[in-house]
Amino acid sequence: STSTSTSTSTSTSSAKANTAASTGAASLPTYPENAFAIWKRQQREGGSHFANIPPTSLPPRNPGKKRGPKKRGRPKGSTDTKPRKKMPPKELKWRSDVDKRRFTGAKHAVDLKVKGVERAEADVGKLEEEIRRAQARLEGAKKKIGRAKEAVRTTTIRHADDLLLEPTEWNRQYTRMLTFADDEGNVGHLAGGKIESMTGEEQKVYRSVYKWQSTQRTAKKKGTLEPYQEVLLDRIGFRWVVPGGPVQGPEGKWYKHYTALKEFKNTHGHLNVPREYPPHPKLKFWLKTQISFRRKKVAGKPEGKYLSDERERLLGELGVNWGAKRVTIPWESRFTELLQYRKDNGHCNIPWRWIGNRPLAAWVNAQRKKYMDMQRGKTSNLTQDQIRRLEEIGFRWNTGGTGRYSREPDDADQSSDSEASAEEQQERDSLVQQHGQLMEEAQALLVEGRSNIPGLGHIGANDFV
Repeated sequence: STSTSTSTSTSTSSAKANTAASTGAASLPTYPENAFAIWKRQQREGGSHFANIPPTSLPPRNPGKKRGPKKRGRPKGSTDTKPRKKMPPKELKWRSDVDKRRFTGAKHAVDLKVKGVERAEADVGKLEEEIRRAQARLEGAKKKIGRAKEAVRTTTIRHADDLLLEPTEWNRQYTRMLTFADDEGNVGHLAGGKIESMTGEEQKVYRSVYKWQSTQRTAKKKGTLEPYQEVLLDRIGFRWVVPGGPVQGPEGKWYKHYTALKEFKNTHGHLNVPREYPPHPKLKFWLKTQISFRRKKVAGKPEGKYLSDERERLLGELGVNWGAKRVTIPWESRFTELLQYRKDNGHCNIPWRWIGNRPLAAWVNAQRKKYMDMQRGKTSNLTQDQIRRLEEIGFRWNTGGTGRYSREPDDADQSSDSEASAEEQQERDSLVQQHGQLMEEAQALLVEGRSNIPGLGHIGANDFV
């Protein structure tokens, strides 16, 4: 009876379900099955290749929609605007009173440092503000100085003639200079061509004014020229920079030297002017000066302006060799060579004519000269550290002979430590004199870029560094 009732209820429920499905098929919407529903149905029916696949490996029900956490708070559309009550945080307890005291002390120390940083930042802010105000005042003061200078110049220009009435040496020289104006009224730069047609007294005054003009150029560079003096000189077209090039014509001093150098080359076929050249005794010195001006011009120094482009072109066409750039060996490199010499020979007393390394011997003599200059109060680039390092290896500042560095500056009146005989000392003196002459000739030839040094052909260009 029990089985009969069970079957009857099952058939009744299935019949109801079929009736409901048949009656509501036209009214209820149908949805496509997703993968999970297919897996469930096939699992119920039994026998499918999806049966053993767990549902976690299947795609989600709605791949395009992300499932987030459930929203909490007021429902959508609520008009309640009262603030929600927040639960107070759970109060944690200290593990012990010792931990609490340690934390309180550390927090107090940190807070003190933080307050110190804040005070320092506030002070920096105040100082920056003061600097900005000071800069603004400085800019205003500079503008005020500029306006004051302009006012001084304007006033000076207006009263320059009255200031010239004062009986001073400068005003007297200025008035004398105006008497040597040329036909066009120019007196800004006195040339040397007019002096031959003057009398002895006129030549004396002319040379004095010529030298005075050079003094005014120097005074302006140093800033010691008074405003009215600069105004008066500018009024007459004073040449603050000496004109370069052979613009002075055949009577100019520079052009005369250039003509003499040109004649020397036409006669001898080269420009190696000897030290003693009777027709023009100063020709060699003048040529070396032009080469020096050209080097300073290439280096960007102010003295290079004395060799203009026109003068440089004329000398270059004549064949003047400006020479190669000088190579400077570092001090440490020479000191290392000295250490090697000490290791090989047991001392640092390098002979000044040592042919094994002439540049090193010249460097050693240069260190002695710098040391003596320092002891005598002259300018020297030898540092105290270099002196200490040389003395630590046993370097001797005096040679013990009769040469240039035979005595210490403080012991100039004491006798030499050398026990050489009178004949040896006389021989040394002659060798020193000969060496000086050879060094001067070699350096002069190096300036001219020549390598065939008479008597010293084996010496390189770096031997005189």
